[in-house]
Amino acid sequence: GGLLELLPHTDVLLCNQREAASIAGVAIAGRRATWYEISEAVRRLHARGAPLVVVTLGPDGAVAATEQQWWFQPNQERAVKDTTGCGDAFAAGFLFGWCGSRDVQRGLVYGCACGAAAVGITGGSEPLSATSVNACMRRNEGVQRAREVRTPRTAAAGASAEAEGEAFFSEENLSDGRVCAEADEDEDEDEDED
Repeated sequence: GGLLELLPHTDVLLCNQREAASIAGVAIAGRRATWYEISEAVRRLHARGAPLVVVTLGPDGAVAATEQQWWFQPNQERAVKDTTGCGDAFAAGFLFGWCGSRDVQRGLVYGCACGAAAVGITGGSEPLSATSVNACMRRNEGVQRAREVRTPRTAAAGASAEAEGEAFFSEENLSDGRVCAEADEDEDEDEDED
């Protein structure tokens, strides 16, 4: 239908797990998607012409993918007041970091910081302050750089879909370098001023 026909005319598709699955026609029955289901949804969206797909993972962070490359940006835990507006805040942060330079890693870092800052206010009723976004950026310092990851199919070659979905985002895989590699050290770390 209509939305799928527009995908080749987009630069980036930003959505949450359920939206990605729904648009791509991957059944998840109202539950949280597995990694395999997310990767299948992203694959289908690429096949329909979306050049860059960004999927938010709630408190776990976000993934972004082109047909050639995947990135993962984790979040640190944060006390949640309200999740209203977090997706919009993520989108604004991602676009702020990504537009101009087309740096997906930078977009994910800013997007996750803005989304994390948004959970600290009630109902999306206040604008995000630079102080709260910067605090979330500092909180994520140990994981601040988005990490390039191998595609799910290469990361778990030979694993069943269920095992792949359970194992891909395990702490062991994300921390020991088998699945992800740190971003280049020369990434611009200067914070933009308001």
